[in-house]
Amino acid sequence: MKFNSRGLRIILVALLALSIPCGIIFRVMQLFYAIDYETGFYKEWHFSLPALDITLFSSAALTLVLVFFLKRVPLSAGFSKGWFGVSLLSFLCAAGLAGQLILQTMQESGWSVLMLVSAALSIICIISFIALGIRQDQALPGSGAFLFRNIVLTLWCCSEMLLVFFDHSSESNTSEYVFVILFLYFASLFFVKYGKLAFYNGPTHATTFSLLASGSLMALFGFVLSVPNLVASCYGVASWQSFSPFSCVAFPLAVYGLVFVCMNCLRSGSKKEFHI
Repeated sequence: MKFNSRGLRIILVALLALSIPCGIIFRVMQLFYAIDYETGFYKEWHFSLPALDITLFSSAALTLVLVFFLKRVPLSAGFSKGWFGVSLLSFLCAAGLAGQLILQTMQESGWSVLMLVSAALSIICIISFIALGIRQDQALPGSGAFLFRNIVLTLWCCSEMLLVFFDHSSESNTSEYVFVILFLYFASLFFVKYGKLAFYNGPTHATTFSLLASGSLMALFGFVLSVPNLVASCYGVASWQSFSPFSCVAFPLAVYGLVFVCMNCLRSGSKKEFHI
């Protein structure tokens, strides 16, 4: 089947550019007017409740449809140097992971084995992001350091999902942890496939569907999880003591996924690329 892949790629980017701000706005409205931020229970009906569900569901469905028709489009694992400078995104992700670890440590009443494992993986991820940021101009496709970072980051996402399921199973903040689980799931899928993509010689479409889908949805749910919590805390709807630790890491990883999708959808011509 022949189709205008360039046009579909632009539509995918436009869809994210529209759905992400809409999702953020509706979620902010929920936190301000419809949800008890401390418990996650609905305190009254508000039009933002169905509006957010419709926005996220329709955006996810349209993303999957678009990516299905783009599954033969070749992707590249590298990030163009001209997009972000040398190391900004790597250091931003390291800072987000560090903030998440600090807040999670401060808010935990007790340390479980799973929490210790997650904390150890988080520290390794932070070090890996910093190391790749410093050595970005020397990173090569298929480097061991790049693969190691992706493996550890995937394990961290899995450990955090288990932590939410088991250590937070008695908490009632369901509206918050639904976004956490969705974000972590798509982040783990993204970095598994991203590590695989880096070991192909040149652009390839072997992982196009899973990477574009998971990268787009990681960005969508990551921004909807992080930005509204920041806005709610700034305006006093929620205290900084109860600020969600996942918001710290969801924002930079959402940026990571969004940049990857936009770069591969909007790139024109070959440029020198770097792993981050």
